Amino acid sequence: MIGLVALFLVLSALIGMRDAKRADEKEKAKLLSQFGKRGNKEYPDGRYAQICAYWKRHPGVFGIDDITWNDLDLDLLFRSMDATCSSAGEEYLYRLLRSPQTDGKSLCSEEGMRWWASHDKERVRVQRLLQIPGRSSKYSVYDYLDICGNLKDRSPLEDLPAIVLP
Repeated sequence: MIGLVALFLVLSALIGMRDAKRADEKEKAKLLSQFGKRGNKEYPDGRYAQICAYWKRHPGVFGIDDITWNDLDLDLLFRSMDATCSSAGEEYLYRLLRSPQTDGKSLCSEEGMRWWASHDKERVRVQRLLQIPGRSSKYSVYDYLDICGNLKDRSPLEDLPAIVLP
């Protein structure tokens, strides 16, 4: 009986590892095939309103004002470009569009884009790492970090009564 249980556990582990490897390969293939394609994301209710949070806190030297942004329908441009892997990526892309760089030293230089386009392995590895934090449906990542930075230092012992007492 113990042998059957052990066999079942081993088979279950092997099947789980096989399925995880297949899912990993499928995700890598998806990232490879989507590179350079238009963004086609759905934004949960309230998320699109939070994407501008990083830009509002770090507007840059030169920024595109709301009237110009709306007149040029740059929301449509943002949505078509947004193929980011995380909420932080969405917010940073929005900031790049709202605060264009004219010095040629930005992360989006032509040389940098060519490098990423020609180095699939490195690009997919970085994209996989950027997927780990994932997406927040409601809050700005940068607002959350600011809130965490403003928390006061306190002793863990302050929570002890709530943990110990029923």
